Amino acid sequence: MLKVVIAEDSRLERMILRKMLSRIPNLVVEGEAESGEELITLVEKTQPHIVFLDIDMPRMSGLEAAPEIADINPQIFIIFATAHEHYAKQAFDVYAFDYLVKPYDFERIQQTIDRIKSFLSQNTVLDSPEDGPQDSEDDPLDVNRQHLLIPSDENLLLVKVPEILLITRSERKTEIHTLTGTYKTNRPLEKLEAKLGNKFFRCHKGYIINVDMVLGFTPWGNKTYLVTLQHTKESALITIEKLKQFRETYCL
Repeated sequence: MLKVVIAEDSRLERMILRKMLSRIPNLVVEGEAESGEELITLVEKTQPHIVFLDIDMPRMSGLEAAPEIADINPQIFIIFATAHEHYAKQAFDVYAFDYLVKPYDFERIQQTIDRIKSFLSQNTVLDSPEDGPQDSEDDPLDVNRQHLLIPSDENLLLVKVPEILLITRSERKTEIHTLTGTYKTNRPLEKLEAKLGNKFFRCHKGYIINVDMVLGFTPWGNKTYLVTLQHTKESALITIEKLKQFRETYCL
């Protein structure tokens, strides 16, 4: 069952969208928000698969709320909605999966949901170990950049850097996916990106990938691709601009 939340400051628009979504099987609307601030709280509470996000909202706009959503979980499908087509480029700059122009069209919404279902049917999420103690800003990588110290329970685990598959964000934590397991830390992606060296590539605001583990790229939404990796069903996202940079840096 796909979980959806709606962020729209117009009560009428929320009602129209909810009614259309109710016609789609295996989909449930978990809640509604009238502002960006309410949406962030709702996303943290419900952990939806999909967010329908109006761009023009008071106080915090949809464009401002989208990066916050990506920080909670970068694999949430963000679908922007607005009456103004000129917002399209800005919407995709913050990794929207799709962009709907009001008034809503049911067939167009159905097509978007079908695409999401297709992607999800091909990609499953790996289970993660329980959270360990909080990471410290002073926990360094060694000078050879071959190991990473991360907390687990009451211990520090020494992870071999070449065994890291990808690093991402989930529920405002950083998840390190390796050949032997998945571990959580408070260390931000920016800190790890600066330490890991040129075999790791920041392909998206919410992802770092091990270049040696990349298998290929599949279109995902508009101007974004899905990165498939060796040894895992977990995947990453990469923007079309980052894919061009990847090609120029790592490909013949």
